[in-house]
Amino acid sequence: MCVASSLALSSAAIAADWQTLKNCQFVSKDYNDGDSFHVEHRGKEYIFRLYFVDAPETDDRLPERLAEQAAYWKITPAEVLKVGKLAAEFTEQQLKSHPFTAFTKWDNARGDSKLPRYYAFVLVNKKDLGELLVSEGLTRLHGVKTDKPDGTDAKAVEQRLEMLERIAKSKKLGGWAVGSKTKESSARAAPLTTPVLPPLKPNLSQPAATSPAEPAPSASVPPGEAATNSPATAETSAYRISRSGIRHNSRCRYFDSPNNAPCTATEGRACKLCGG
Repeated sequence: MCVASSLALSSAAIAADWQTLKNCQFVSKDYNDGDSFHVEHRGKEYIFRLYFVDAPETDDRLPERLAEQAAYWKITPAEVLKVGKLAAEFTEQQLKSHPFTAFTKWDNARGDSKLPRYYAFVLVNKKDLGELLVSEGLTRLHGVKTDKPDGTDAKAVEQRLEMLERIAKSKKLGGWAVGSKTKESSARAAPLTTPVLPPLKPNLSQPAATSPAEPAPSASVPPGEAATNSPATAETSAYRISRSGIRHNSRCRYFDSPNNAPCTATEGRACKLCGG
């Protein structure tokens, strides 16, 4: 769904307290998500967090926020994580496809990274990224609000986003597709039967079913190997490596990310947050 952005900004229209960063480049990181991501501008790296919107979580490190998001879309926490990954992929695809512009006042958006994170509006291919995410049902309306750089007041921005959300909800896109299908499945299911989750729009790959006779292996023990108390096993249980080859120790906030695998203390590249 393609909706023209209301953020039609020119250099002359931008208020003095806003700074414009043109021709930004997306920087791939394990912990980028739909509304928060790393960018590079003129050789310097920044983290920006979008105003007005909150994309679903991509891991379960913040159970309270995960529960809030599940209640918003009326879906399960597991389904929230799937929508969150779809939102992260959507943002990455949009920002990798075109150079983009960030408008920021350098307001602190906090975060756990050593690199500061700032709130921003992002314009990609002449469209506002926050509006694109809402139009696809991939973010909830929740977060810090402010007038736009062109002077559009925050209330008008919010009303436009609410209109885009109503359209996405009526078309059953993103999280609204999951919520709608889940309720339909629940109504047809027998008592005490877990409803079957159909694919999202666009489709998400479903995990392969695990045979009841073969319990899923422990995250710290490779499939087919029995757990031991050997030094090698103790070492691999203390470290995990991401798909992109970044090693995290057991104290790291990204240690329990879903796609991590056990590793030794020398495998991969050390995480900059925990030192690996």
